[in-house]
Amino acid sequence: MLSADDRKEEIISLIREGKYLDAIDQLLTIVSLEDDKTYREWWNYRTRGEINLAAKAYQYDEEYFQDMLLSGYTKELPECRTNLDGGPEAEVEPEIADADFAIDSWIFKLDRLDNCSGMCSGSTRTITIEPGRAADEDALNVTLLHEMIHAYEYMLPEIFRQYVAVSLFQKLEPLIPNLMDLINADIQSEVREHSVLFMLKALDLDLRLNKPPGTVHSA
Repeated sequence: MLSADDRKEEIISLIREGKYLDAIDQLLTIVSLEDDKTYREWWNYRTRGEINLAAKAYQYDEEYFQDMLLSGYTKELPECRTNLDGGPEAEVEPEIADADFAIDSWIFKLDRLDNCSGMCSGSTRTITIEPGRAADEDALNVTLLHEMIHAYEYMLPEIFRQYVAVSLFQKLEPLIPNLMDLINADIQSEVREHSVLFMLKALDLDLRLNKPPGTVHSA
């Protein structure tokens, strides 16, 4: 296996030769290896609290987030037609791989945070919860669900985010009479930190958990 320095030299060489796609492949390999190393280090040195936090996330993945894995929409997503190399048109089914959206590849940490109870970093696939939330199980659960919505938003390609948002809207509209008013109020808010998809999924979780509207959104 090439060392990190050897890989960097190879990338520089490929760029000089104009082989940009090959250089990108090598760069992605370095990033992937570094991510694996970070995950292994966390796995080996997890605290008991972090083990429990991750287990809770895996449970919530099964119970509350299957609609954001797209597995339930595979048959609903339309096929598209494409012309391959000037030949006859062929039907192409959308490719959906659940592995791309696996929450069990994420790191779950209990660590001190400034001015917030939870944080989701998509680039490092890390969800961090303020340790003080662990003292209140209900607060911990709601905060974790809040950050998990961010995680799935990060993993979903943009076109699928729109599809999930529309599907959630269709599901929630009969259950929340003032849904459009809530969406419009959120869009027009001066301080807007969350997308419409986030808001819809948070409302969905509020209903499923029998919480007042806005509980998960404001966690």
